Amino acid sequence: MKPQILIALGILLIGAVAFANKVCPSCKYDEDDNLNYCTKCGTALVNSGYKTWQNTISIVAGQTETINATLEKESGSSDIEWCYVPAGWFRMGNTDSDADDDEEPEHMVYLDAYHISKYKVTNARFCVFLNAVKSSITSKAASEGGIDLYYRGNFIYWIAMDGEWIEMVGDASSFKVKNGYGNHPVIEATWYGAKAFAEWAGCRLPTEAEWEKAARGTDGRKYPWGNHDPYYNGRYYANYNPGDYSEDGYSRTSPVGSYPQGVSPYGCMDMAGNVCEWCADWYGANYYSSSSEHNPEGPSSGSSRVKRGGSWYADARLIRCADRSYSPPCCSRLGFRLSRD
Repeated sequence: MKPQILIALGILLIGAVAFANKVCPSCKYDEDDNLNYCTKCGTALVNSGYKTWQNTISIVAGQTETINATLEKESGSSDIEWCYVPAGWFRMGNTDSDADDDEEPEHMVYLDAYHISKYKVTNARFCVFLNAVKSSITSKAASEGGIDLYYRGNFIYWIAMDGEWIEMVGDASSFKVKNGYGNHPVIEATWYGAKAFAEWAGCRLPTEAEWEKAARGTDGRKYPWGNHDPYYNGRYYANYNPGDYSEDGYSRTSPVGSYPQGVSPYGCMDMAGNVCEWCADWYGANYYSSSSEHNPEGPSSGSSRVKRGGSWYADARLIRCADRSYSPPCCSRLGFRLSRD
């Protein structure tokens, strides 16, 4: 009898690879075939935005077989609108009266060219992701009612589906967005959940430096739109807390792109307010005093990850482009956007 081998083709972050079992491209751990993420380091094993293709072939000793396959993209990971940020220097940090200590010293940073998503990831797009990888998800009852979702492999916390803020519902077998919230930014993702989505989509989270340059450009402006306050000449430029949450038109989150007058120099929307965004970096309060001038990626270790942009409950000072904040990576109540080279 001719021996047979099952070969699955998938797109990994390192490219198209043929494999007979799932070996993590990052830590080389030989993983369970039923899992989509490494239980050791969390890296996507298969399906980085593409459906898995598989076929059975007969192999004869000494025979060479060529396999060609066209991989289909998962719906929800395509059609992302991107803003291009050219290579060059920009001013990072701040020293004015609004600045916190961790924003100093103000310094010049050089970044290679990259792309960043025009909008924050929405509830609708995140639901597509959850339904695509639901075999890798488990859940447990949350203290506030509802459920919390975890990656089945090593019980990493991905997203909360409980409490008064939640805009999605599901039971770990099927997920959907609450009526009217599809185009609102996802708001309950942990850093692990944000990273998992980014890898599934074939992208990554932006570094803190990439986020700040995309928000403020190269002139060191205070806000994405310029230096004037977020309420100016009778118009609101962001979804934030001006004193009464509903004064700017929304009591909580708003659909992405609701404040076009608040666009950044590179075309990014909602980089001030609405939902605070995860960045890839570990947080370091004194990191700016020793960070690299070229393509900084944050400290090598830490206990919290950087979050940027403020949110609908933040005041004007906390939605400045240079404002820094942080949370443990298992914290929910956050959103994110994507980046790629």
